[in-house]
Amino acid sequence: MGRGGDFRRFVWANGVTQMGTQVTIVALPLTALLVLDAGAFELGLLSAVQMAAFLLIGLPAGVWVDRWRRRPVLIWSDLARGLAVVSIPVAAWFGGLTLPHLYAVAAVLGVGTVFFDVAQMSFLPAIVPKERLERANSGLEVTRNVSVLAGPGVGGWLVTALTAPFALLADAVAYLASALLLSGITATESHHRTNDAPARPAADRPPRRADDHSARPADGSGRSTDRSGRGLEDVG
Repeated sequence: MGRGGDFRRFVWANGVTQMGTQVTIVALPLTALLVLDAGAFELGLLSAVQMAAFLLIGLPAGVWVDRWRRRPVLIWSDLARGLAVVSIPVAAWFGGLTLPHLYAVAAVLGVGTVFFDVAQMSFLPAIVPKERLERANSGLEVTRNVSVLAGPGVGGWLVTALTAPFALLADAVAYLASALLLSGITATESHHRTNDAPARPAADRPPRRADDHSARPADGSGRSTDRSGRGLEDVG
């Protein structure tokens, strides 16, 4: 599959992820409110836990992702978020859902979203030619805007139809579908070498001693010579 097919997969993966995320924005706090009788403080804490990842690891994540392949980062971010979200309806089914559980899921969602967003921006040039990057970014932005507009309505409808915890199944399915789409991308990324020691600046190198003739082998006459063989000085 060529770059065109890879980009279509990438757009679809981004679209379903964004849509699922918007469903969770609606369904997660409603789960805390309607199922666990959370108050205003608990709801605020739930939102803060999810957003804390952007503050705590936003900058380091950019450095880490720059050292790794982006596609695996995207896939594992989706899988981690999908498994975290699907644990909520499972726990609700068995009657074991708690607020700490929701806080843990919110933290995983925040961390996964940070890594996904950073890797997504860096991965696009691997599947789109440079001259088409601007158009590709515009397409992704349109997809995001559509999801932001339609997602909350879809989330509210799912909460009404399925109840809040089971509405989150839609987000779990979206994350897993995104991971599947991303796994089908065949574009090759440029390898980032991270283990090579940086070159030592010239200013930090020790100065060569004036009597150091190691770089100027002596000829048979006892005179030091340069690389062309001409005598430089008598050393006898």
